[in-house]
Amino acid sequence: PDHGREIPMIVMIAAALAAFSRPSDTTAQAAVCQALVAQADKRFAEAAAAFETAAGRTKPGDPASDRMLAAAGNMWIAAGDFAKAALALDRA
Repeated sequence: PDHGREIPMIVMIAAALAAFSRPSDTTAQAAVCQALVAQADKRFAEAAAAFETAAGRTKPGDPASDRMLAAAGNMWIAAGDFAKAALALDRA
């Protein structure tokens, strides 16, 4: 058998499966997950930015947006950026 042709086919199949099984990174929930991971790793500025991204991905008027902005404000406080914290909390 010609094994040189099998390897690219295997790689193509694996890439196709990965593309279909990979969750979207464009949802509010995905941004919240990123924020929680960053928070757990004590990367507070990154967590705050991810919470703000999550809030921006919600529908207008969704109360979850306010909660995400409040979480962002708390993370900005933990990061020591009080000006950004005030902005996020005001928006909430």
